[in-house]
Amino acid sequence: MNKHIIRRVTKKDIKYLYKLLNRTDEILGDKDDLYSIQTITDYINRKHDVFLVYTINKKIVGTIYAQFYTEYIYEAIGVVDPKYRKKGIATKLLKRIEEIAKNKGINFIEGFVEVSNKKMQKLYEKLGYIKGKPFIWYSKHGV
Repeated sequence: MNKHIIRRVTKKDIKYLYKLLNRTDEILGDKDDLYSIQTITDYINRKHDVFLVYTINKKIVGTIYAQFYTEYIYEAIGVVDPKYRKKGIATKLLKRIEEIAKNKGINFIEGFVEVSNKKMQKLYEKLGYIKGKPFIWYSKHGV
């Protein structure tokens, strides 16, 4: 029987998360290793934020990182290994963040999704999120 667990990220997870987060252009539209080992470590060390992994038999198959503010939460990163998609993992990760928010008395959550990522847009809508205005993301490397 497969053992499914959602838990907080630990420093032992960094190398696998690095591979998972940088294997796709679905997050921010390019493959320039946006999530360095140092960035992932910094996220883990932020005490007010929540960084979770979804494991099946101890193998990390998904992750979510949410920045917690006083009155709202920003879901900054969410990725599920392509081999494990369409199994409800993203839904369970999002619902866990909602549960943590509720326990902290926070009732507003927002997240950004690539315009081309229709599956994630459908999931957000299915979970009751309201679609906002589209935006364009700019980034600058080498500064």
